[in-house]
Amino acid sequence: MGWNPGDRVGGNIRLLSPLRPGGRTWRATQAGGTVAVTFAAAEVDGLTSEARARFIEAAKIHQTLDHPQLVPPLGFGLAERMPYVVAPFIPGESLAQRLRRERVLPIDQMTAIVGAVASALDHLHGADVIHGDLRAENICLRTPPDGVNGGADEETTSLVVVGLERARRRDGAENHGAEDLVALADIAYRGLLGRPRYEDATNETAHYPAPSALSPFLPAEVDAFFARAFDQTEPFADATALAAAFAASLGATRHVDHLRAEDRHGDDDTEAAPATRPSPERNATGMGEPRHRWLDRMLYLFVGVAALLAGAALARIDGFTLAP
Repeated sequence: MGWNPGDRVGGNIRLLSPLRPGGRTWRATQAGGTVAVTFAAAEVDGLTSEARARFIEAAKIHQTLDHPQLVPPLGFGLAERMPYVVAPFIPGESLAQRLRRERVLPIDQMTAIVGAVASALDHLHGADVIHGDLRAENICLRTPPDGVNGGADEETTSLVVVGLERARRRDGAENHGAEDLVALADIAYRGLLGRPRYEDATNETAHYPAPSALSPFLPAEVDAFFARAFDQTEPFADATALAAAFAASLGATRHVDHLRAEDRHGDDDTEAAPATRPSPERNATGMGEPRHRWLDRMLYLFVGVAALLAGAALARIDGFTLAP
């Protein structure tokens, strides 16, 4: 059924406004506080009994988990035979929203995000639970409190993995969490390079652009990391091992920011390859001598002018919770 502002769910929950297109996830009030309500996704001909059972089972699994990067559910129920989950309302934005606005993230920030998500995944996998729907839309970056500048450390602490409506117990014969690890590598690829591994999700092949081909300042170790992460013939022991290998592969440029995509091109639809600035400690040849100061100034001048041509960033959406 369709939901409308003011509708009551479960007797003590009042829907306020949808948080996402499609009307599955709502900001709501319960006992005077703000919560988020996510309904199960109805199929074309309605919600099947199997889909309803899977959603309820995932909600029960979610209640058994306890990790700072997993948003705790407040409860679940049925309304008009439609299952729903109630969770705390999280002010902020998803990683997908951040990437749509900024295109690529600083390397320090991206490695911190991957590490935080890995910690949550290892907690899930340790409980024999598969997330099953890990993507940038299901990673929430909380809005920092007033007066706090959210850096990499702050956002790592405030990051929450959501979207557990498809969580399931691991089958005994199933490769433990392999799909979640590949999904985490996909998130790392998108955050590092400003584009998904496959531009056309319906036409995925074994071939994808090597990171060093898209960004000439990335070391070959990054290519090797993604080859291992996506190939799965030599899988990482767990998500934390994957995150550590990702950070290690970027060691040569660990403290370097990416140029923002909007700093590189204007409003046309051409997909420009992200570039990473060489480290200030190294010159363009990769040797140890410092670069000339005037070269830094010319680079910053170029970035500033290009940013003015790019236009304003996308508006931030206020609020995020369990993804539809």
